[in-house]
Amino acid sequence: MKQRADSEKLMIRYLLGDVPEDEQIRIEERFFTDDEYFEQLLALEDDLIDDYVNGELTDREREQFEEYFLASPTRRQRVEFAKTFMRAGSLLPLAEIAMPGEARPEPVPWWRNVMVFWRAQSLPRRFALAASVVLALGGSWLIVNTMRLRNHVKQLQAERGESQRREQELLQHIAGLSQESERVTELSTQLNRERNERRRLGQQVAEQRRRNEELAQLLENVQFAPPRDSLAFALFPGRTRDIEGTNRFVIPQDVDSVQLRLYLPMPRGLLLGELAIRRYPEDRYTDYRAVIRTAEGNEVWSEDGLEAQRTGLHEEAIVILDLPTRILPKGDYIITLSRRSASGDFEDVGSYQFSVVRK
Repeated sequence: MKQRADSEKLMIRYLLGDVPEDEQIRIEERFFTDDEYFEQLLALEDDLIDDYVNGELTDREREQFEEYFLASPTRRQRVEFAKTFMRAGSLLPLAEIAMPGEARPEPVPWWRNVMVFWRAQSLPRRFALAASVVLALGGSWLIVNTMRLRNHVKQLQAERGESQRREQELLQHIAGLSQESERVTELSTQLNRERNERRRLGQQVAEQRRRNEELAQLLENVQFAPPRDSLAFALFPGRTRDIEGTNRFVIPQDVDSVQLRLYLPMPRGLLLGELAIRRYPEDRYTDYRAVIRTAEGNEVWSEDGLEAQRTGLHEEAIVILDLPTRILPKGDYIITLSRRSASGDFEDVGSYQFSVVRK
């Protein structure tokens, strides 16, 4: 057989059934996608038929050709047609066709062989041969166009599948955005409700705090109200005032007693406004001593065993002193408040200064 390129040799092996199954599948897949490759196969198929008819195949190739290639009725018909042309061109029976190794006459142009063969046939046979040629050409054209149409249909199906996939992804994306939008709207509504609820609760807390302050003040006034013929004064530790300050108490001559409310100092490290039970442990409410001295240091009154009491909204701790006015003539005074420690000694808690004016 004539020398051929590697790709042509592979296709001839395919036509003779001499390739593995996986290689055969790969070649057939390429036929569906590469029209030029398919046309090359058809041309090699014609060359293979001519080589067989002309006796140019090797013994092995002839055996493979007859066992595999001629197994198809269509291919057998094409081989018979080629033999008929060959016989007509040489004007010899098929048995007289020279085999490889034998001497051959000078080749005759193919078109002369065709003309001689054509003239030697009867009119009905000419029509039959013409019909065979037309059918062969039409069949080849039909096969080629069928393959092209099949490739075009597959391409359209692939494009349609891709379009459907993109459409499905777009619909899923739109659905996801819709759900996300609904979720955002729901969260926004919930946030507004919570804000309104916090605002309402804040207003209620502020109103309740105001009422508690009013109630605590009322309770303080009722609980620690001095007798009708007495006055009450509040003193805070360490606060000194000048002569015009609020620690200047005016006591009328017809008042028999006064009530001094000594506010205990806040323990170090605690903030104003915390509950007194946290600021003042229970053991700090008992056993206080109060000593009143004049500015010159003379003691005018003292008392032990005093207890602190809670008062006001923040439950401040106070020690109340009920004093007769007769021991407080006009002058300046200092109150020293102390508390008994665990050892039994008194420790200073705070000092309170005030002035008395009688009228």
